[in-house]
Amino acid sequence: MALEDRIARSRLIPPRPRPIWVRRPRVEARLREALEAPVVVVKAEPGYGKSTAVAQTLHHGPWPYLWYSLTEADRDPQRFLAHWIYAFRSLDPRLGRSAAERLHEPGGFAALDALANELVDRLPREVVLVLDDYHLADSPEIRALLERWLEQLPPALRLVLITRRDPELRGAARARAHRELREMTPSALAFAPEEVQELFAAQRFPLNRRGRPPPGRARGLGGDGRPGPGPPGAGSLSRGRLRAAGPGLVGLRAPRPGPPHPGALPPPHAPGSGRGAFAFPSSSGGGSFRLKRRSRPAPSRAPHPIPLLRT
Repeated sequence: MALEDRIARSRLIPPRPRPIWVRRPRVEARLREALEAPVVVVKAEPGYGKSTAVAQTLHHGPWPYLWYSLTEADRDPQRFLAHWIYAFRSLDPRLGRSAAERLHEPGGFAALDALANELVDRLPREVVLVLDDYHLADSPEIRALLERWLEQLPPALRLVLITRRDPELRGAARARAHRELREMTPSALAFAPEEVQELFAAQRFPLNRRGRPPPGRARGLGGDGRPGPGPPGAGSLSRGRLRAAGPGLVGLRAPRPGPPHPGALPPPHAPGSGRGAFAFPSSSGGGSFRLKRRSRPAPSRAPHPIPLLRT
């Protein structure tokens, strides 16, 4: 089978900037600093804007970058490496030729070693390779390939893993100790109050000077987690589980003890969750904040939610 026949080209297209994206200079600065290391792990639950933050940083940064969105099908080592080879060929058609010839060998290690050697010799400048949704493809076979790759990582390559879970790579502790692996965690990715303001405005759901939505526009933010009627995007705000970094908006209650994991929210009707309350987990360790909403009867028209963030 030819290399091109193994490729899902749409998986190699990076996210394009969208009008509803909100620039987050604080997060972008942290990511640029993290990219000084050969390997960066960006890990958090859904809703923190992991992919969007990485895409924005690279889009406005100085590095050429390659993007590979993973799925469960990429647990196959041959398919996984075929996409790598095809992606690097976009930089230089000569890259990956010997690796492609060895792609049929079991385990993928021979092809991986050949690709690493080619990149050491021919990669002209620093390049960033992003593996988005790595947790979907995580398996013993793929983990073994990544661990082998980290042992011979080309000097000009930066590897970014975007994931919901710790990849648990062998040697990760040593790499952290030597500053060869850096992490972006939920506390670094959480939305600051001013970013929440901008995000609501970008979703055409602006907050007024008191940090509250204008009268008649608070519908669709019920504590049941289901998209409700109201302005475009209101349902997606509930479904996206927006994160906030601390109390900066009027209407946010004082911190209360939250769930044990910073990315976990209590069940919609658990004691203390409250109907009509919209939760913002805090990165300061003080629990979560709640923006109280007044319950209103739902009109008959269907909602038109707008996706919040790709993550």
